[in-house]
Amino acid sequence: MIQHKPGLRETALAPNGAIVPGSIVQFVTSVTLPVAIENGEQLSKINRENQAHALRLVAELVKNLANFFKTKRALENEDDYFEVAALIIEGHKLLKVEEIAYAFKLAKLGKLKTKVLDRLDGSTILAIVDEYDRSEERAAYFEKRNTQHKAPTVDKFETLSFLTDNADKIGIDISKIGKEKEDREAEYRRIRQEWLQSNPEKRRE
Repeated sequence: MIQHKPGLRETALAPNGAIVPGSIVQFVTSVTLPVAIENGEQLSKINRENQAHALRLVAELVKNLANFFKTKRALENEDDYFEVAALIIEGHKLLKVEEIAYAFKLAKLGKLKTKVLDRLDGSTILAIVDEYDRSEERAAYFEKRNTQHKAPTVDKFETLSFLTDNADKIGIDISKIGKEKEDREAEYRRIRQEWLQSNPEKRRE
């Protein structure tokens, strides 16, 4: 089970909207894919609630990335950081800001196809985020998570032994289950839903 932790907005932003010193470096250094996906908030949500906060957080991540590489051909000032931040938010609304931090960490570690050599301009940074967004690692994580959280399929409930064993618990009369295929499937779906409601712990099996 993933341990939920405070998101980047909660840990990096002071009440006045300023960045807490050292918070960005600390978060980027320690962030992992599960932490990035399972914690925090989507860019669209932060941007909707407080656009200034969204821009500030992403711009600080961009600045942190630029300071790490210190290339000759790089972003030069705060305006550049905010411009790239705005483009990231516009193009990747469904990503969490924590995922942007993780994408930049991968870039620092050289684990992306998009390489930073002597150039770290806006297009390179956007390419880093885009590559992460489309990555097999991210897709595989969601596929695994969805499989783990998937409820039992109807097939499991289409066995007489299951219905018989659970008839008293569910409160059904199996003799009244229809013989026609459509009626039978409808009844199975109803039974399945009732069983899940009485066994909520089974929803994540």
